[in-house]
Amino acid sequence: MININSILITASIALVLGVGSSLVAYKEGYKKAHNEVSLVFQEYKLAAEKEYNNALEDNIRLKGLIEHNQMVARLDKEKELERTRSYYRNLLSSLQQRAERPPAPSSSTDSNTDAATSDAGGKGSTGKELYREDGEFLAGEAASADILKQGLIECRRRYDDLYNELQSVPNRNNPNQ
Repeated sequence: MININSILITASIALVLGVGSSLVAYKEGYKKAHNEVSLVFQEYKLAAEKEYNNALEDNIRLKGLIEHNQMVARLDKEKELERTRSYYRNLLSSLQQRAERPPAPSSSTDSNTDAATSDAGGKGSTGKELYREDGEFLAGEAASADILKQGLIECRRRYDDLYNELQSVPNRNNPNQ
């Protein structure tokens, strides 16, 4: 006859073997899944590092181009400013031969007219009638305008260079570019 104890022992042994084999299978499945996930993660990590290095190289190249273009623009601006200053100095030295403005009459009937315009008397606007002080002032204003113009040209050139360089860099978020 079959003893209840032997049935319980057999059932307990079967249960222990079943749980043990389940634990072994779980552990093997876990290791396999862990290895697969680790492999996928390593591939992702390598791809991310490659993309980072490419972006870093693009950034270094772009920075070098921008710095070079800015240096060229500064040199061009300095050359143009030196030409402007030289022209201004020559103009001032040529104005030294002009006559000085005579003193204003003490009893002026029209307070809005000054000596330069009243002496010109409608002779024309060629500049031949300008007195030395007026010519120096106008030459200074023209030189200031030329300096500002060169600053604007350099600013616009830098903007255009930066804009064009940024347009040439591919957008990594939009691969269709």
